[in-house]
Amino acid sequence: MGFPIENVCKNGYNVDESGNKWEIVGNAGSVRRLAYLGKVELMFLSQYEHSIDDKGRITIPARYRDQLQGGAFLTKGFDQNLTIYPSARFHAILERLNHMNSMDPAIRALKRWFLSNAAEVEFDRAGRFIIPQNLREEAGLNGDAMVVGIGEEIEIWSPANWKLQNEQVATPDFKEKQFASLDLSI
Repeated sequence: MGFPIENVCKNGYNVDESGNKWEIVGNAGSVRRLAYLGKVELMFLSQYEHSIDDKGRITIPARYRDQLQGGAFLTKGFDQNLTIYPSARFHAILERLNHMNSMDPAIRALKRWFLSNAAEVEFDRAGRFIIPQNLREEAGLNGDAMVVGIGEEIEIWSPANWKLQNEQVATPDFKEKQFASLDLSI
């Protein structure tokens, strides 16, 4: 029996009729099941180093693959990286793009950039999939890759670009300028 939604506190606890708190638990980096809501929330966390073989295949961590059983799409990321979207999320973005005004040149450019570089992810029995050559070149992937969970998506970075990204974000000036206006309060 699930908890009524009105008994869910903002701090992530359920409260039953007796007033007892029940913490919502999950597996870090994996699926977090919210039984009282009757849904599964995707959560990709952490970072992993993987190699890309001569055929352009990469293995995605098993905990990520488990969440991608409904399918996934790979496309260019915004920072010289690649992004894997779970199928439902990709289709939601596609739906939104399709409802944008195609008379706007910026919208047409976004559609071309995002969709012409998209590929459906098809895992083999070993849990690998092929990254198309054009996407490997775009992201500077040659041999090794960093697979990074960022919540609802997964990013794939060349180790060199990932290192530069982390060095840039690590500077106090960057954090002050880029993160100061973001409201992360709960």
